[in-house]
Amino acid sequence: MVVDPSTGAGLGRLAATEAAALIVFGSDYRTPPGRVEPGSSAQQLLQGGSVAVAVAAAGLRAHGRGAIETVAAAPSADDGAPQATAAALAEALGARVTATDDPDLDLVIVGSAPNAMPGRIALSGPTRSMLDSARSSVLVLARATPILP
Repeated sequence: MVVDPSTGAGLGRLAATEAAALIVFGSDYRTPPGRVEPGSSAQQLLQGGSVAVAVAAAGLRAHGRGAIETVAAAPSADDGAPQATAAALAEALGARVTATDDPDLDLVIVGSAPNAMPGRIALSGPTRSMLDSARSSVLVLARATPILP
């Protein structure tokens, strides 16, 4: 149990204490099925947090396929963490790496803005746009910090 006046801050501290690689959230309860909308605790961690944040697409539990079969990495010219994470997760899950515009995409992995400090999350304008239009679950990485299962 996390007791903290700020759920996001409390979860961030717990994740750091436990050396967690990521925190997973469901989309905000008002989100239409198939869309992604981080709730307030996830939003807080997406603004300077040090642990990767995943947000499941709304309706995934009720309408999802039950497995991650396709993974994509959003393009990043100067941070290889999204591509490394996509390849490692795909191998571990028996999934395939595909393009971010694949209609059957299950998970898109995005990195933090180029001006983010290494090990911290900062969202750029294009990343925020991608989150707003995502039709799959999303994993946002801290700058230069891949998740390698």
